[in-house]
Amino acid sequence: MTGVVGWIIVGVVAVGIVLWMVSRMASQDSHSEVSQDTLLKYLEEDRDMCILDVRSQREYEQGHVSKSIHMDYQKISTHTEDLEPHRRKDIIVYCEHGMRARMAITVLQRVGFTRVYHLEGDMVEWKRAGLSLEGQSQPEEQSQPTDA
Repeated sequence: MTGVVGWIIVGVVAVGIVLWMVSRMASQDSHSEVSQDTLLKYLEEDRDMCILDVRSQREYEQGHVSKSIHMDYQKISTHTEDLEPHRRKDIIVYCEHGMRARMAITVLQRVGFTRVYHLEGDMVEWKRAGLSLEGQSQPEEQSQPTDA
């Protein structure tokens, strides 16, 4: 019986260690977030900042947050010099759901950018909230018959 109890204790300790390690990794990988309302306020104030859309070119062209610049997340690590003019500004990063934005933020932080934030909810929540987009292609208006 004591052998079984010993293995249970070892198992509990092992699970505890794994959970502790996961929580440490999660806290190190956490990124500061900016809410949609805060970003809208910053846009209204015409704040000097960089809004960075890291989705694909096609996604960007289908509609993006006002005043955002585009850089595909796959190019971030090789094109950080393109963001040098924004190094001392707040950089607010977004993608469609958050995964690419988080990867881009990690890369930027590793090369010394310190004022990098994640847009809470990314584009999916921006659209869900019905907030305005630039570059969004408008559906063609259907022609109405005219009286002759």
